[in-house]
Amino acid sequence: MASPCEILFYGLESQEEAQRLGKVAVDEVRRIEAKYSRFNHDSVLSQLNRDAGERQPLDPETFGLLSFARECYRHSDGLFDISSEPLSRLWRFDGSSDVPGAEDVQKALAHVGFERLKFTSTSILQPRDMTLDLGGIAKEYAADRALKLMQEQLGSIAIEPAILVNLGGDLAASPHESHWRVGIEDPDNHQAAKLSIQFPGGGLATSGDSHRFIERHGKRYGHILSPLSGYPIEGAPRSVTVMAANCTVAGMLATLAMLKGEDAEDFLEEQDLPYWVLR
Repeated sequence: MASPCEILFYGLESQEEAQRLGKVAVDEVRRIEAKYSRFNHDSVLSQLNRDAGERQPLDPETFGLLSFARECYRHSDGLFDISSEPLSRLWRFDGSSDVPGAEDVQKALAHVGFERLKFTSTSILQPRDMTLDLGGIAKEYAADRALKLMQEQLGSIAIEPAILVNLGGDLAASPHESHWRVGIEDPDNHQAAKLSIQFPGGGLATSGDSHRFIERHGKRYGHILSPLSGYPIEGAPRSVTVMAANCTVAGMLATLAMLKGEDAEDFLEEQDLPYWVLR
């Protein structure tokens, strides 16, 4: 997942039980990463991108993720678009100060547009010039899946232990009797927490620009790109954290809020969920 990951247990009877459950979670996260990483040439996603232009079979899990991506696209008025990979490839947030030219941005935009993707529960027809990237969904989905499988392994016991899955700051957790204590990173100091919150369980996700950005001639370009303009979102918060029923929904709403830029808080108020915004 290209980020620090951890699993916390509270109330387990033994270290052996923790290791057994942890292996279940790690295996599931690795399975999802292998299946949907565009950097893995053998992944399902790479296969779809390689054979774009031809109708291809679709398995139920991938159909579910694409259906969720479609809801994100519609809910954001086109701002959350998993076909915007050409823009991500163009804007390299690798510590350099390089900003792509306007002509290159327009060329990349010509290949973006989720509405051109056609799929059913069993097949997909992806335009030949389209490249998909599920990076904005897969990590949060993996956190939810890891938690679910560990809970299933525990079965029905009198006192169920509490579990927290942390994949690079995106959390999925079962209820804790005294709540989990979670820190929200200071955008200007990665080693410190700006806020400390009580997390009762469910999903908690953060989207922000503190780790990936470009600075050029005194201007800061965050890595949250608009698939409509081809440029980083103007006026976006430094970070948005959302608490929801699960990590997948929390991550989607946090990203959508960043995409709303100056209107992030107005968007979050409409969701009627706990949130924290740092500007």
